[in-house]
Amino acid sequence: MRAGRYDERVSVGGARAAGRSGLNISAGDDVVVYAAEHDVPALREYYALEDDPHGPVELRAVPAAAGHFAPHGGAAVPLAAAVFDMLDADDSRLRHAAREWLEQSGTRLRDHGPQNVQPGAAARAAAG
Repeated sequence: MRAGRYDERVSVGGARAAGRSGLNISAGDDVVVYAAEHDVPALREYYALEDDPHGPVELRAVPAAAGHFAPHGGAAVPLAAAVFDMLDADDSRLRHAAREWLEQSGTRLRDHGPQNVQPGAAARAAAG
């Protein structure tokens, strides 16, 4: 599975999505993708995915009740969701970049309102 590039049933998350949203993040080998809950069995079969907590692909199911938060074929998840994914990354640089973005975004939100919450320079510089 190539981070949602070829399969319209998934949305890419994690560092790959953060990079698509403007953060200068190196995603490494890990792939986080989101799929509608009803598509998960077919995806698992098609890609021969097995449960492996240390595997390179993390497939997250999104329940039908999520409504407009459902995966959009091949698109990246919103930046905030991608940043939260990065908090669980094995790579400490990604975790650090996520914490920095959240801290900076919280400060901007408090001081200037939601229109000023964008990728921060510290998060851009933190990843390799």
